[in-house]
Amino acid sequence: MNDQGPAPTTREDVRPDTGLHPGSLWNRDFVLLCVSSFIGSIGAQFGLLAIPWLALQLSGSPLALGALLGLEGMTRAALMLVGGAICDAYAPRPILLAGACINICLSILMATLIWTGTVQLWILFPIALVTGALSGFTIPASGSIVPAMVTQNHLQSANAIIMGSQQIIGIFGPVIAGMVIGFFDKALPGISVVFAISALTFIVSAASLTAIGRGKIQWLQTTTTGDWLTSLKNSIVSGVAYVTGNPELRFFTIGAGLANLLVIGPIIVGIPVLAAQRFSGGAQTFGLLLASLSAGGLTGFALAASLPKPGNTGIRVAMVSLMTAMAIMMTGLAFSQNVWLDAALLLFSGIGNGYLTVLILTRVQLATAADMQGRVMSIFMLAGAGAAPLSQVISGAIAQQDVTLLFCGAGALCLLLSAWIANHAALKTSARPSAADRAANAG
Repeated sequence: MNDQGPAPTTREDVRPDTGLHPGSLWNRDFVLLCVSSFIGSIGAQFGLLAIPWLALQLSGSPLALGALLGLEGMTRAALMLVGGAICDAYAPRPILLAGACINICLSILMATLIWTGTVQLWILFPIALVTGALSGFTIPASGSIVPAMVTQNHLQSANAIIMGSQQIIGIFGPVIAGMVIGFFDKALPGISVVFAISALTFIVSAASLTAIGRGKIQWLQTTTTGDWLTSLKNSIVSGVAYVTGNPELRFFTIGAGLANLLVIGPIIVGIPVLAAQRFSGGAQTFGLLLASLSAGGLTGFALAASLPKPGNTGIRVAMVSLMTAMAIMMTGLAFSQNVWLDAALLLFSGIGNGYLTVLILTRVQLATAADMQGRVMSIFMLAGAGAAPLSQVISGAIAQQDVTLLFCGAGALCLLLSAWIANHAALKTSARPSAADRAANAG
């Protein structure tokens, strides 16, 4: 078995013309994508704070919050492979544009329901179902569109720029959303305004996506024959076989799934519970903690864009260090009574997470053939999306009883994962692409 898996191929040899062509780092279409991502992230970050806070306001139950987030995550996971196959068969940009338009409608709906006082807890569950299904398509699309816009020698920098722009909003977005909610005497009117602002940001995001490719929306024309569902199934099966047959892709995918299983739930469910139960300040405190995590992520992205690319040993050391840091962070959150200490723990953990995320994503993209980008991205991201709902449901159930127990258990399991990564053979045997391969695929 070849440790490298199928050899990467140039995009031009594989895919029909989509109107997008790899170019310099700051070509027009990539700039428009950055604008869309940056502005759209405002709406996404506002929703990231508004939905959990709204659920807690309506129910007061961490268990209900975990169930809500779990439903969204399970729906996303169920459709992720289909979304990746469709991205490869057609094109990622129209999928992202459709996602922005649907988000506009959902944000306006939520703002109206909350402002008129007709929102109820049960309404959040079909909303979560729709948003989960939507992200099952937009997540692989967002992961596969960047390699189509820049040459491969610019890919790591492009990934860092896109993720960094999102993290900038991640720093300020939750704080601003928390301030908007806190401006009102009652939380619900503020949450309504947050959703209204989200709708405006998604409108700008959709307009930027429309302008990419000189405004021409062109779907790929596939050459598959026969039943469409059979072709889709075969496409998904070939993508799974591609990932499982490559030791490096398999290792990163499994590692991402396990890490998300241990970390996502305690962060997404546990942090708002801490803000509501342990600290004063309510939504503002919640926003501060989320912003600290995002600030760390932004710093990590900047480091990934500027530091030399590490080899296998460097990546393995970074992964072990990150999971050890996560264990320390979880233990600190379990017992800390100081919001600024919690913010510092989230900040430093975010630095490691941001740095490693860019490195691993770029390694996965470079190890993947151009015509497999959508499917591989969907499988890789499914590892996180599939683990997240299970993590959220479990975390909600544990936090319902004792939030300290939640963070202590997560910290202990993070240490076990760190030991597994340190002793895994994948990065000891798989080599980085040769200089000849990188030169052949650059440009």
